[in-house]
Order: sequence, then structure tokens, then C-alpha cells
Amino acid sequence: MSPRRIPAVAIACGLVLVTTAAGLLSPAELRCQEPAPNDLPRDQAEILRKAERLRAMMDGLATRYEREGATDKVRLLREGMKHLTESRLLEEAAAARQSLDSGALGEALQRQQQVIENLERLLSILLERPTVETLEKEAARVEELRAAAAELARRQAELRRQLDETRQGAMSESERQLQKELEGLARELRREADENQRQAGTTRPSLEGALARVQELLRDQTALETAAAAELRGERSAAEELAFRMGALRAALEAQQAEQARAGELQQLGAELEELQRAAAAGDRERLLRQRDAALARATEATRSMTEEQAVDRAAILDAAKALSDAPVPEGRVDEARTEAMLEAARQLAERARAQAERGGERATAQQAKAAAEARTLAEAAREADAAERRADPATPPDAGTTPPTDASPGRNEAAAKALEQSAAALEAAQAAAREGRSERARAESAKASRLAAEARQALENANPDAAQRARAMAESAERTREALQKAVEAQSGSPEAQATDALEQARQALEQTAASAEQAQGTNQPEATQRTEAGVQQSRQALEQARDALRSALDAANQGRESAMEGAKERNEQLAARAAETAREIQSAAERGELSPQQSDAAKAAMQDAQAALDQAQQELAQGGQSRAGNQQQRAADAAQRAGEQLERNRPATAEQQAQMNAVEQRQRELEEEIARLKELLEERENQRAKQAAQAAQQSSEQARESMRQGDAESAEQEQAETQRKLEETQKQLEQERDRYQDLRQEEMLFRIGEELTRFLEEQKPITAETAEAGKALEGGATLTRPLRRNLNRLGERERELASKLRFVHESLAQEGTLVFTHVIQVNERDLLDVTERLGGRDPDPSEYTQLLQREVEERTERLIAALDKERQRRREEAQRREQQQQQDQQGQEQQDNQFGPQRDRLVPILSEAIMLRQMEEEMLARTQELARLFAAAGGDGLTSTDAAMAERLAWQHAAITNLFEQLKAQLEAALGGGETGETETERKR
Repeated sequence: MSPRRIPAVAIACGLVLVTTAAGLLSPAELRCQEPAPNDLPRDQAEILRKAERLRAMMDGLATRYEREGATDKVRLLREGMKHLTESRLLEEAAAARQSLDSGALGEALQRQQQVIENLERLLSILLERPTVETLEKEAARVEELRAAAAELARRQAELRRQLDETRQGAMSESERQLQKELEGLARELRREADENQRQAGTTRPSLEGALARVQELLRDQTALETAAAAELRGERSAAEELAFRMGALRAALEAQQAEQARAGELQQLGAELEELQRAAAAGDRERLLRQRDAALARATEATRSMTEEQAVDRAAILDAAKALSDAPVPEGRVDEARTEAMLEAARQLAERARAQAERGGERATAQQAKAAAEARTLAEAAREADAAERRADPATPPDAGTTPPTDASPGRNEAAAKALEQSAAALEAAQAAAREGRSERARAESAKASRLAAEARQALENANPDAAQRARAMAESAERTREALQKAVEAQSGSPEAQATDALEQARQALEQTAASAEQAQGTNQPEATQRTEAGVQQSRQALEQARDALRSALDAANQGRESAMEGAKERNEQLAARAAETAREIQSAAERGELSPQQSDAAKAAMQDAQAALDQAQQELAQGGQSRAGNQQQRAADAAQRAGEQLERNRPATAEQQAQMNAVEQRQRELEEEIARLKELLEERENQRAKQAAQAAQQSSEQARESMRQGDAESAEQEQAETQRKLEETQKQLEQERDRYQDLRQEEMLFRIGEELTRFLEEQKPITAETAEAGKALEGGATLTRPLRRNLNRLGERERELASKLRFVHESLAQEGTLVFTHVIQVNERDLLDVTERLGGRDPDPSEYTQLLQREVEERTERLIAALDKERQRRREEAQRREQQQQQDQQGQEQQDNQFGPQRDRLVPILSEAIMLRQMEEEMLARTQELARLFAAAGGDGLTSTDAAMAERLAWQHAAITNLFEQLKAQLEAALGGGETGETETERKR
């Protein structure tokens, strides 16, 4: 629900409502007062006149506000007038007057009560205060949408299953053999990886890990030296040059996005001008003026962002817009003949707008093509920078103790390169969408391309910090490596392990010195800082090389006596590598024979290349004694072999029969997509932005799934179907939360209404109790029961009957909500009031102490009930605040952890609150039982009165009722502990 507002129109009409409703008499007043015979019809006629004047005023205000464009106020007034019509409020007021004229007071009373309720409802509409009924309707409507989203998600899952079954075609003999070979290779690789890990023990993996981290630091050292040298010379590094070019690419993408947006604005301007022409043809002057103003505003907005190169187009559009603004609008009747000048100006403006929109679209497409090419060029440059870094690495050969990175290892700029390639692909998709006339999709892809370009630049900057930042990061890494080595290995003084830790400490100190001096040298040209930077770089390399050599020695010492095992491991790895190479050749041969599709072959070969690269790396690790790390590489090769088999299955081409089945699935996907679009249209009426966005995304991914099916790409289609299903489930989740919110608001409103009703009841009951006590005191003092006193007591009894009937609303409301104790309290009050009615009625009314006791107990129970309801409302407010705070924290941590309203509480009042009140009732009954026992003991057997007997009987009934309530509440609590929904919060259950 939107925030509650009280616009001026609602205040004005509310004052009229207060004036109108003030003229109505309450049921008790109508029965008890004796007005002059002509007063009631006269008052009712005045009420009718005010109600008629109210409708006329609302209609006039609606017309005025519509002309002023105050759409919110117009909506409220239209809803109010609709309620006046549907409730027949004026007719009911007139009928009430007729009933009074004919003397039918009971019928008049009933009609007046209906008028009061309808006026209160009208006030709620104008004040935008939701009622229980409207909240129930909103919750039911949202539940319908939620159920629709759930059904669509279920159907999408079924279509996804059908597509998967379609993909599982018959496997050829060649595929079967390859699958068998790949599965066997993966098993052998995992077995060998486990064996190497077992033989490595516990100490050697720590040494291998430390050595690997030092080798990585040495590679970082090369990048540090390059960056520091460039900075000291005042030159721009290769990474900085790339970042600069990426910034220029991002600016170009933003420019073409602006061009796209401007073209869209101009297209919309043309549509609005067409609507203006239709308004003129229909003779609708108000709509004509609105469309003209909207078109002029859009023309101004579209030209505001035009560049200097588009000055001629801007001037042409503004001139045409001025002509439209200056065109006269005829008074009175409107038709095409009388608006010829305006229509001609509109046509001129529409032509210029469409021409400019077309040119803007062409410019945007050209910009996209250029930007896509630049993005791919930058991706290649980023990878070339990685290759150049490898070539510049002065690391010693493997036999001297260093494991160089393989070409298959991802470089530091690989993330930026991938993001740039994705950006180029998005731009190409935007061009394709623009050619197909799907402007919304084109803008979405352009925005995606711009976002990816920004991510690429950020990834590049993160991977290529300046010399000072890089040195600090390396110092921290050296310190972590030293600490980990000290914890894992017990180093004796002078041992290689101790030498390695000392060297790492020296490297840390040198790197910190390098960071400080490099930062000082930036932009200052201080020779001392330059010298310290150069010295620090040299010292850090020397220390890292010492650490590497020491760790190499320690690892060699740990491998002494295991030469035979290591040779066996190398031989087995070579055999596995040869087997992997043979499998890759078999895949190639099968592809050449036409037994595999190009998609199967390419995907499987790429996976096998990863496997072979991992096995080559494992062989290098084994050559240097790195048995544990070799096992890691073999595990990686096993995963790649398994992935190759999966690619053979996923990319299997569809047969004619399978394609026919896929076409059938595509048709059902289209039908599902149309229903998703209808759901999205229904969601447009709501303020649930997340649900609308999720439905929009579901429609887009469904469209992409159909496109993939048309192209025979079952794998991509299934991925898009999975995304559609996920987005539909997200839509369902958001609608569940909205439904729960409405149900929470409904319960809060219900608590408010019940509390308000009980407060009014108590205000009416207390004067009756006081009058009864006054009459009882007078009679006890010896006063005579006169006729006026009897009539007054009878009148009090009738008012008690009316109050008992008013409690019926509260009783029914609580019963419908499933409450037990609170409903029982109201039932007891009803029973006692009816008992009081009987005692105060007839020719011999009894305002004795027992009657007064019943009245006082009614008041006490009502006060306790009001306090309990207020406490429950306060608890709900605090819980809502806590949930809102938790939601904000979840959003900061992870966007998907969105639980705005928590589990829905089905109960109006939780079991805990009812149990507390039940305990209070039991304590009260116990106290009165003890008091009655003392009274009986003092009076003796002959001193008991009928009132005493009635009180004892009453306590016995209350005891039985409380016992029954306890058993019912106990059953509900057991169901709750067993997992049923009871309405308590998690906090209450813990309590």
C-alpha cells in the first residue's frame, strides 16, 4: 500500500461527512428520546439534502481536479462517487425519511444505521484509509497472481523436462565408445590423484604450497619491477594505456545509449502526435490539450540532450514545436476543420521527429558496431599484455627450481578480457534487436554492454595496481606465507625451512620499503625516493629467490628416499597423459568421419585441452617433487575429462524426430510466454516493482529459449528455460510477500477496529453501571420503587441488551479469526449483559449488588481485553520494525536474501497472548472462589442467600469453561510444536 495521504479534497469532503453524520441519531437515542413528531422527518430531510449536496460537490471537484491534472485526487473522488452509486446511499437516506413519515421507526432505524456505515466507508475512501474488506480483497487478488505465477513456474519446469527428454536421443556407437573411454580416464585420474595425495603425507604439501606462493610472488615481482620502472620514468604502463582506452570505450557506449534513448523519445513523440490527431477527430477538446502539452514537453526533453553536431535537427524540431504551441485552439466545438493549423503543425513536428529518430537509430547502430570492434581489440590487447609478462619473466628453468606458468593458466587480465568479449557480444545482440525492431531489447543489451565495459575496466585496475599498491599486497602475501610455514613445519635453526622464513621476512621488509618510497616518488621527482624504490625492488627479488631456493632444498630433503615412488608417479602420469592425448585424437577422428557434430567436437576438444594442460602441469610438479600439487592437477584433469563426456551428450545434434518434438515444445513455450506477458500486464497495475521486474525477465528469457529452440540449440534453450523458471519463482516469492503484507495490514486494522469498538462499548457501559448502582443504593436505603424509577431501570436494561448486540460484531470477528480465549471473554460479557437485562426488566427490576457485580465484571474483562489488544498491536509494530531492519541488513549483505515480511501469521492473536489472558482469568476465578468460601464459612448453612447460590453456580460454570479452554489451547500448542502454523513469531517460540 502506498503511504496514507490526506489531500485537500478528502479533508473538505470529510468535514461535510462529519456534519452529515452528526445529524443521525443513535439507536438508543431514537428509542429513548421523545422528540416532537415533526423533528425526525425534518432532520432526515436535512440529512438527505446534505448527502445530495455532497455528491454534487464531489462531482464538481473531480471535474476541476481533472482539468488541473491532479490525478490522485480525481481517483479518490471517482472511487467515492462509485461507492455512492453502488451503496445507494442517497436512496437509503430518502427511504429512511419515508419510513419516518409513515411511523415505521424500526425500519427507519435500520436504514439510518446503513447510511452511517456507508458514510464511514466513504470517508475511508477519501482519506485513503484501508478497511478490512479492501485489504482482504487486495490480499485475495495478490494471491490469485501468486497462484498464477506458481502455475507458470510449474509449467515451465514441465517444458524444461520435456526438452531434456528430447535432447536425450539415441547415442551412436562412436559416441558410446568415446563416453566409455572418457569415463574410464576420469576414474583413473581421480585414483592417481588420491594416491599422490596419500603419498605426499602432511609435511610435504605445506612445503609445496609455500613454494608455489613464493613462485607466484616472483611472478608478481616481475610485474612490480615493470610498473616501478615505468612510474619512475614518468611513463604510462601498458595496463594504464588499456584502462585509458577502456574509459574511452565506456564514454562511447554511454553516448550511443543516449542516442538510443533520444531516438526512443522521438518515436514516442510521433505516437503522441498521432493521438493528438485522433483526439481532434473525436472532438475531445480536453484530450487534445493534454496531448499537445505532452508532445511539447517530450519535444523539449528530446532536444535538450542533442549534441552540437545535431544543432540543425534540434532547431528544426524546436521550430515545429513552437508552431504547434502557437497554433490556436478553438473554443467550444472541436473538429479537424477548426484545428487545421494545429494538425498541420503536429504533422510537421511528427515528420521531423521520425526523421531524427531514424537518423539517431542509424547513428546508434554504427556506434555499436565500432564499439564492439574496439571491445574485441581491447580483449586481445589485455591477453597480449599477459603473454608479454610471461615472456619478460626472468624465472630460472624448471630444473633449477621454478615452475613457470603454462599458457593454459589464466593471466591477471583474463577477467577484463572476458568482460570485454561479453560486452562486444551484447553490442552485437543490440544491433540484431534494433534491426528486428525490438527497441526495448536493443536498449537492454546496450545497457548490459556498458555495464560489462565498466566491469572490465575495474577488473583491469584491480589486477594492475600501481607499484606502491602492488608492493603492499606482496608484503602481506609474504607475511601470510611465512606465518603458514612456521605453523606447519617445525624449523630447526639453520635448516632450509628456517632460512625460508627468514628470507620471507626480509622480502616483506623490502616490499614495505618499496611501497613507501614508490608512493613518495610519485609526482615528486625526488632522487632519494627513486633510489630507495630501486633498492627495495632489488632486495625483495633477492629475498624471494633465497626463499624459493630454501624451500626447494627443504622439499628435496623431504623427498629423499622416495625417488622410486616419485619415478613411478611420473611414469603413471605420462601414461595418463598419453591416454588423454589418444582420446583427443579419437574425438578428432570421429569428427572428421562425421560421427560427431562440430558443436560436439569443439566442446569436447576444448575440455580435453584443459585435461592435457593439467597433466603437463602435474608432470612439471612431479619433476620438482611436488606430489601433492601434482595430485591437484590430476584432479583438475579428471574434471575436464568428465566435462568432455558431458559436452558430447549436450551438443548432440537433433534428429528430424527430435526437431519435431522440439518444435512442439517451442509452441508450448510460446503459449506459456503469452501467459507470462498477461501476468506482467496485470502486475503493471501494482506497485510491486520486484515482481514486475522478475516477470519481465521471465518473458525475455522465455523468448530467448524459443529462439534457441528454433536454431536447434537445445542446451542454450534449456538454460534459458531454467532462467525463466527461476524468474517466475522469484515473481511468486515477491507476490507471496505482498500478500503477507496485506494480510498483516488486515489483521492490524482488525485489531484497531475491535479495540475501537470495545472502547466505545466501555464508554457506554460505565454510565449504565453508575446509574444501576445509584438506583440500588436508593432502594437499599428504603426508597420506594416508583413508576419513574422502574421505567428508568427498564430503560437501562434495554440499553444493556443493545450493548450485548453490539458485542456480537466483536464476538463474530474474533471467532472467525480462530481465537479461543478472547472470544470466550466476549461471550461471557454478552451472557452477563443479557442476564443484567433480565434483572433490570419487568415490573420488579433488581438493581442489587449481584446485578452491579455482573456489570463491574463486564467492565473489568473489557478493560483487560483492550489492554491485551493494545499490547498485541504494539508487539506487531515492533516486530515489523525489526523485520524492516533485518531486510535492510540482508539487502546490504546479499540482495537475494529478501524476507521483508517473514512468515505469515494466520492468527489474529498468538497463542501466547491468549495463554496469558487465560492465566489471568484462572487467577481471578481462584481469588473469587476463596472469597466465596470465606463468605459461606462466616454465614453458615442457614445464612446463605439466593445471590450466594447464584455466585457459586456462576463460578462452577466459569471453572468448567476455563478448563475446556485450556484443553483446546493445549491442543493448539501441541500442534504448533509439531510444526503447525500457529501465528507465533520465532521470538515467542524461543520464549
